[in-house]
Amino acid sequence: MSTPKFSIITALKSSDPLIFKTADTLLDQLSSKVEWIIKNSDQNCSVELAELGCHDYVRLHCESDASIYDGLNQGLQMATGERFCVNGAGDTFEPGSIELILNAINEAETDGPIFFPIWYGNPPTGVIFPVPEELPIRMAVPNPGAILNISRARELGGFDPSYKIAADYDLICRYITLHSNSYVYQVPISKFLPGGMSERRRAEGFFEKQLVRVRVWGYQPDLQVAKR
Repeated sequence: MSTPKFSIITALKSSDPLIFKTADTLLDQLSSKVEWIIKNSDQNCSVELAELGCHDYVRLHCESDASIYDGLNQGLQMATGERFCVNGAGDTFEPGSIELILNAINEAETDGPIFFPIWYGNPPTGVIFPVPEELPIRMAVPNPGAILNISRARELGGFDPSYKIAADYDLICRYITLHSNSYVYQVPISKFLPGGMSERRRAEGFFEKQLVRVRVWGYQPDLQVAKR
């Protein structure tokens, strides 16, 4: 396989069967310019996942990891493309979306991030449009709507595994502070599958967002302290 321009990285926990929903929309769009790296957390992959790994442009890696972000970092080190995005099991790609991404990569004149909007929900309930200037305020551009340069992301240390929820937001924020000349497109490229979230996870996400704002943007956290 020749060196691809674009790497798609998916980190799985225990051969998540939702990966085949993603595969149904992605396999026909892969080529010598596009690789799909599937990082599975179990050393023993399911038979079905192993069969998926036999596709010409799919690279399956089964190895234990400490967390989903540790798995993504393993995938990032494996990637051979010029740019990459991260998607979750169950996220799907729109027809022709990979061609749009490749065209955007070809048009980019700097290493600045490339942003595409994504459909949200299942069935889709709306479109999340990338607004780079809002990154200091909220987690506005989830993957796979952010296309980053692989070398630059590695130089930044990849995903910070100390986060449980916001490591992708943290990486995008750190990236854009160094490469602020963004490329923003208006055609949705994928459907993002949100999962259920407990109150504990919501609280973790809130506090991690505040941590990113303080660490990266130098903002004060939005915490209201009751006066006694």
